[in-house]
Amino acid sequence: MSRFELTEAQIKAWGGEQLFNEAAQQYYRKGEVLSVKYEEPYGEATLCHAGHTIATRFKVFKSGLVENLCPCSTSQNDGRVCVHIVAAAIKLNRIAAGQARTVEKEQERQIAERVSQAVKQGLVVPRDYAKGHPAEIRLRVQESWHDDFKAGAIPLACTAVMAGGGNPVALDYIAQRRIPLKPGSVDDTMLFVLEDIQSGDMTRPVVLTKADFVGILAMLGAQGRPLYRSGGNPMRIERTPVVSKLLVDMDRDTGEILLILTTEVPGAPEGADLKYVVFGSKGYVFHDGVFWPLKSVLPGHYQKVYFDAVAIPRKGTLGFFKNELDVLRQQIEIQEEIDRELFTMQAGVPEFSLKVKGSPASISMTLFARYGDVDVVAGANDPRGDFALPDAHDYYLYTVRNLDAERQALAKLRRMGIPAESGIKIGTLVGERAVLNFLGTQIHVLRRTGWKVFLDAELGDFDQRLERAIPVVEVEQTRGAGSFEIGYTFQGIHGRTIQPAEIYRAISMRDSYIKHGDEAIIFDMDAVESLRGVLQDCDSIAGTRPGFVRVSNIHAPYLKASLDDLDGEMLRAQYRSSDWLAYADNQNRKSKLEPVALEEPLRSILRPYQKEGVSWLRFLEANRLGGILADEMGLGKTLQTLTWLALPRIHAEHAGKPAIVVCPTSLVDNWAHESQHFTPGIKVLTMSGAQRHENFEKFAEFDLVITSYALLRRDIELYRHLAFSAIILDEAQNIKNRATQNATSVKLLKGGARLVLTGTPMENSVADLWSIMDFLMPGYLGHYDEFKANYEIPLSVPGDALYESAQIRLRRKLHPFLLRRKKADVAKDLPDKITKLSWCRLSAEQQKIYDQILYASRMEIRESVQKNGFNKSRMAILSALLRLRQVCCHLNLLGDAAPAAAKAEEPSAKMEQFFEFFEEAVSDGHRILVFSQFVKMLTLLREELDRRAIPYCYLDGASKDRMESVHKFNTDPKIPLFLISLKAGGTGLNLTGADMVIHFDPWWNPAVEDQATDRAHRIGQKKTVYCLKMITADTVEEKVLDMQRRKRAIIGATVESDEQTISKLTWDDVRELFDL
Repeated sequence: MSRFELTEAQIKAWGGEQLFNEAAQQYYRKGEVLSVKYEEPYGEATLCHAGHTIATRFKVFKSGLVENLCPCSTSQNDGRVCVHIVAAAIKLNRIAAGQARTVEKEQERQIAERVSQAVKQGLVVPRDYAKGHPAEIRLRVQESWHDDFKAGAIPLACTAVMAGGGNPVALDYIAQRRIPLKPGSVDDTMLFVLEDIQSGDMTRPVVLTKADFVGILAMLGAQGRPLYRSGGNPMRIERTPVVSKLLVDMDRDTGEILLILTTEVPGAPEGADLKYVVFGSKGYVFHDGVFWPLKSVLPGHYQKVYFDAVAIPRKGTLGFFKNELDVLRQQIEIQEEIDRELFTMQAGVPEFSLKVKGSPASISMTLFARYGDVDVVAGANDPRGDFALPDAHDYYLYTVRNLDAERQALAKLRRMGIPAESGIKIGTLVGERAVLNFLGTQIHVLRRTGWKVFLDAELGDFDQRLERAIPVVEVEQTRGAGSFEIGYTFQGIHGRTIQPAEIYRAISMRDSYIKHGDEAIIFDMDAVESLRGVLQDCDSIAGTRPGFVRVSNIHAPYLKASLDDLDGEMLRAQYRSSDWLAYADNQNRKSKLEPVALEEPLRSILRPYQKEGVSWLRFLEANRLGGILADEMGLGKTLQTLTWLALPRIHAEHAGKPAIVVCPTSLVDNWAHESQHFTPGIKVLTMSGAQRHENFEKFAEFDLVITSYALLRRDIELYRHLAFSAIILDEAQNIKNRATQNATSVKLLKGGARLVLTGTPMENSVADLWSIMDFLMPGYLGHYDEFKANYEIPLSVPGDALYESAQIRLRRKLHPFLLRRKKADVAKDLPDKITKLSWCRLSAEQQKIYDQILYASRMEIRESVQKNGFNKSRMAILSALLRLRQVCCHLNLLGDAAPAAAKAEEPSAKMEQFFEFFEEAVSDGHRILVFSQFVKMLTLLREELDRRAIPYCYLDGASKDRMESVHKFNTDPKIPLFLISLKAGGTGLNLTGADMVIHFDPWWNPAVEDQATDRAHRIGQKKTVYCLKMITADTVEEKVLDMQRRKRAIIGATVESDEQTISKLTWDDVRELFDL
């Protein structure tokens, strides 16, 4: 019988912990596994349960995975690992473990016998206890003894030192010359042991095995004798055991888990070169001439760690943590240097393959899901158990099986009329009609959705012999009309024409074939219906040729994308105009757009994907098309837009006219600051305040007008008669409801290019789309009632038969006019951390109270400095700064100091802006850390989050459950937000569950903010962290920011109190802060 070498952890992985720990263990403990046999790679067993006997069989692969060959129903019908083979493997494991331990015990027993045996016959080394030479036995190893031990063969020089001195005499010389010795009892025992190792033949050199060497050390230690080196230096063997510790860490270069052994040896400095000798359950560590016995020794397959660090491959990382680390912990102290909470399991995106076998009469099939290089039967328990595939870039990220996606794939088959409970429980298609419909349509529908479908030889030959009716589509550009014509006919493989009426009659019967006598002609019913639906979507009119229709060029990219998806074995497209083809492909971004020439410094500032975004905006403008720039938050939508606006307008009628940006009130100043920073050449007019009406006559003097949705609503009668070169809407969800004043107002604006900015994934908000597209390109999505019937209603019922079709068609329609990049898509262009300032203005009520406090503070500071001097006035300065900073955050932070604050309708413009950022970020899947110095501000955020029923974690200096909150946030992806006091959470926390950091208010010391941001950024995590710093414009916050930039060299990288910070300010600094 071959040796069975699988561990319990590997067997447990076959069918899961419950099957292993309960049913299979019960079989084994009750003795119901009658017999087992293992001849690599097959295992066989006979079991008896409930009076029935079953013979089972299984195959073990080198990877440790298993193929279940048991005849039981669990195996044959469900395709799952059954209790029978797991119970059999448990018994084989116990037998193998017993055999291995028996060998070790036997070797240890032999050594013990050698030590304890006092009399032995036929020894070669002669003894004469009356007249022999008194002698001491000494054992000596070579200087390379440790390398010899690792090799498994340790040469041992055995000598006798005669009483009275003299040089040691080799025992083989004594044995050959028959020189009688008179050893003492200890030496006599030593001789017995050595002679037993040599089987009595002491005339040849002694070579020890690892077991013998460890046993010799134990005997010498018990006797209090040293082991000598070839140079004569003794090595002492201590009897006091020392304790080892196993360090578990991560290799930052490879992501592998490293196991490193450390042992506290008396007198050994940290990092000392320690040499280990271990065998079985015993071992020693050697340092500086002394062997120390180990208190405990790791099991055999982990003993490599005594000689070098052991690396756990990334594929085995989670199995190690789940199944093996706790077992090791029972034998040795574990020091974990890696936080297991940092690991993230994400459901993978499987590739599906359908294996089909059959004949013209019937078809059977099996569905597989592939994750990386792992194939599983879709929707069925896998006999190999759970798996986790490591991400190539993020060491903490693993892909696990996506059972939801597999269930959806099975549901897809059911919607096609194919019964499917699991990948191996798919109903057989019986009869000519079912087979022809599958080969005509269903196979092609599956392939178009990305599935791989494989036919066996017999079915494949039959499929190849079938005649096909293929729609041949012709597209022809019309001259000077901004439109094209399209039509199609049906042709056989060899060119024969097939009447459309025959095809449509079959479709009405839901058949994918027609019959000409005994000949079946198949066609792709889904392709034909999709083609007809696309033409209906394009709002076509009759063309100049019979059977052709005319379509506006605006639909060219949508139609081309649809034909690309359908084009293939069952549909052919013929394009008569290369110009039309190039236009459609450019719009679909299938060909690289002409790059735009940018001047410095923008050419150096913009990242590659941002330059591509500017080229796309330029292309839209050139073709008089609108667009949606929907890049993920933090990728620079504002910068790309400003760069585009800084270019000269393409069309003459738009030259010399200003562009207009409409955005939420909280973002007006942010746009102005961004333009001042990146495009200072653009003349910007911000429309705000009661005096704004005076500016309408000055529009011609500016390049860019910025206003808010709220003010546009009020001023629309003044705007509607003006013409702009471009109209840009930021945060487009503000016009998602087509009946609101926001939507109706922006649609009254007149201008050239139209652009919408949003960070919200458009596919998550189908109901918003019609209003946005109606602003960009009125009529493109049809009337609202048509859009609702064709898209909104079908997409409201996931899993419905119409859902997938509507989703595909809408995606095709939007794609030419929507550009969305996620951070993962442009990761190579991104740094580890992106930091951005976000500006907003105080609300009117905040501004009023701010001005009052500023005026009073100036008076107070002047009087205090005149009366007490500058240094003694620092507390007054600190108090004034604190009040001003509180106003910038929220009026309620003032408490009783400002009674009017409690009645304010707009107590915090910054808080309003924060929640706009928050909604966009969460819709994009981000998780956010929010830092503030003011616990009261965090409390106000908590109250608003509670009101909105948004889950969050919270931490300030008074929190007692600090690590529990951290663990909760890192392990629960449904919690989008962690509110943290800057002083409580700036250091010492691993919060890598987040990928965005918002600093609600600025701290004097930028290094402290950086430390807080780094809570979300750790070595080994290959992700970009987006850091947003919220600043109120024209306030003390802006002045603090300027001071940060200028005084970095003065400010230390430590958390200082406000008093310590104020102590570093000069009188000139104070005058600047308060405009004194």
